[in-house]
Amino acid sequence: MKGEILRQAIREFTSSRHYRDAFVARWISLNDADALALYDLATQLRLGENQLRDLWEWAEDIAQRDRETIAEVLNEPSIRGALQEKQSRNDRLNRVKHLLRCRRYPHLSQTEDRARALVRSARLPQTVEVGLPAYLEGDTIRVICRGSSPAELRAALEAALRWATSDACTELFRLLGGEL
Repeated sequence: MKGEILRQAIREFTSSRHYRDAFVARWISLNDADALALYDLATQLRLGENQLRDLWEWAEDIAQRDRETIAEVLNEPSIRGALQEKQSRNDRLNRVKHLLRCRRYPHLSQTEDRARALVRSARLPQTVEVGLPAYLEGDTIRVICRGSSPAELRAALEAALRWATSDACTELFRLLGGEL
């Protein structure tokens, strides 16, 4: 899709989703490749204006930093693959967001990987679940202990307590506090 056909398709899509005129004008002023990449993203994920604005901003930041175009960022094989997955719209949207976020904030992505590794290293039983703050925004973790008997619950609590006193747990809280 090129030129005026693409711009008309953008107008029709944005009209059906009640996008603001200023946003549409900015979109249709882009070069064909960038406009088409955003159109594919928006239509495949059925994005509202705010959702598209966020992803566009992220792609634009990446493109500017890496000296690429928006189309090159959004047409990356991992992004294209996420859009094609046989999952729900929300799952695909979350996957695209995750991929763009990792690329936009590589240090944060590495920190998240390290935090998950610290939790995995505890080898906690299935009766203990450690929840990290979403996107590492915050310094509070959630620990859920489950048991189908007093003994099983006690074992889960003891495992959680052992981990809470470990060097790995201390490192995790330092990561969350921005100390590392």
